[in-house]
Amino acid sequence: MWLLVGLTAYLGVSTVVTLPKPYSNPVFIIASVLLIASTGACSWERTGAAVRNARRQRSVDITRDVQALRNPSFSIEVPAGLSAEEARAAVHQALRSCRMKTYEREQLIGGDAHTLGNWGSTLFHWGLVGLFLFAGLGQLTRAEGVVNVVLGGSVQDVADSYTAGDPGALLFLGRYTGASIGVEKIDDDHFANGSARGVSPLVTVSDGGTVRESRWVFPNAPAHYKSLTIHREATGPALIVSLLFPGGQETTSVPVYFPTEAASATDRKATLHVSNTVSGKSYSVVISPKVGGRVVARIPGVDYESAPLGAGQAAALPDGTRLTVDALTSYAQLRVINDWSLRYVFGSFYLALLGIALSVFLPPRRVVSAFDPTGSRLDVRVGQRKNDPAFSLRVERALHTALRGSFDSEDSK
Repeated sequence: MWLLVGLTAYLGVSTVVTLPKPYSNPVFIIASVLLIASTGACSWERTGAAVRNARRQRSVDITRDVQALRNPSFSIEVPAGLSAEEARAAVHQALRSCRMKTYEREQLIGGDAHTLGNWGSTLFHWGLVGLFLFAGLGQLTRAEGVVNVVLGGSVQDVADSYTAGDPGALLFLGRYTGASIGVEKIDDDHFANGSARGVSPLVTVSDGGTVRESRWVFPNAPAHYKSLTIHREATGPALIVSLLFPGGQETTSVPVYFPTEAASATDRKATLHVSNTVSGKSYSVVISPKVGGRVVARIPGVDYESAPLGAGQAAALPDGTRLTVDALTSYAQLRVINDWSLRYVFGSFYLALLGIALSVFLPPRRVVSAFDPTGSRLDVRVGQRKNDPAFSLRVERALHTALRGSFDSEDSK
């Protein structure tokens, strides 16, 4: 209990105060391991109890039933004149009306129901163990990063494709899939299931030359492939340029991405890093948009600015490098999560939900009854989980109704 309280408080604080690596520091990891271990011990104990309860419910233990009747839940007076055979038949009828399977051994009449309900608490706790375990392992072994994909192009799921500052988790160990992530289309006003979803890219994932996934990606509708989950982050304008160096060497189809967070289109400035293969020098070219679908290139620290350039036009940079604008296009920024544990986290969550459903809708129930030696009184013991306190009253009313109904039927004869 204290582990749960402490972890909940820690998570609450981490959402308000910026903590360095809140889910990978030693304190959080040790507390999580202790929570998993203690919940596992609790689950193991409940598993043994569920096995014993299931065996008891499937078998009829006369000694146990007799002992239970020493402290009956209630007693019912049997109408005078009702034969023993008719009274027993009425008890069977009443228990079956309460959706119980009845049995009769020696002088006892009993009923039971919902054997599966014995496993509800066990499944719920094992679901929690799996949820904690896989969520923790996922945090230690996952990777998450952002890739920019130009319209009609693709990038590979490899380390070099991701923007700087996106390292994997402690135990990710470079488990990239190598799959190709492409953007075929970008819809500025995508509609799905009758609702507007905003700007949405059509993302394809290919592996081994075969398309494995193709879908429109918008909020709450990511693309999936193996351990990859691909979300839409943003979209923006982009350039495709070529560089021809003085020595005749050429670099083609170089994408240049304008930032998506700029306040307006004219505030967007993209940076192209150029490495002159002849001189061995490197420098940056700042590209700014102009009205009419054109751009200009500037070099910081150098008195240089190109003329406005449109698609197919070129400019000579001060070192003799020729920069050509091949195309004015757009790109999608995608957030790629590489986490093998997600399916197991959801599976554990569903297992916990199944356990709750079994406990709530199929609570184990057992009723034992016996007539006193004179046959004038029926003692009844009701055993059940505490989630339905009215069940005992329903059994009592059903027995009253059945016994009185049998008496009235006999009396009418």
